[in-house]
Amino acid sequence: MTGVPRDFQIDPKKRGMLHELVESEISPFWKGHRKKAANRRNVLLHSMTLAFKSGIRKQFQGGHGVFRNSDMKDEEKYLIMAIAIAEEGLDVLLPQNSEKIYRIAEEYASSGLDIVYNMVFSSDSGDPLTDFEAEITKVLKENK
Repeated sequence: MTGVPRDFQIDPKKRGMLHELVESEISPFWKGHRKKAANRRNVLLHSMTLAFKSGIRKQFQGGHGVFRNSDMKDEEKYLIMAIAIAEEGLDVLLPQNSEKIYRIAEEYASSGLDIVYNMVFSSDSGDPLTDFEAEITKVLKENK
């Protein structure tokens, strides 16, 4: 894709939430598990997919760069492209729409931070990882 923005951005108001998700030892995304950037990316990929599943996508002004888009793995890029196609159709893959693909992903990821934050810090089971596994199992059963 040409015209890819340098950084993956989120709503600046959500910056503290993301920071807490990678800094808290009770979080499955705690930076002590892996490199900090990888965990931020994981938080945002989870946020994006949960928000997409829930149909929650909000635009935001400005932006806080979280990681470089060039650091994304191929499968992560394919995921954001798949979400953009589901939203906009195949024309979104045209080279002039590269920025739009990333903006859609950023809006879902930023919107979904509330979902992930609540799953981690308001966990019904007391174990956020169990909640994530239950949610994944639920989605898989719904989409058989």
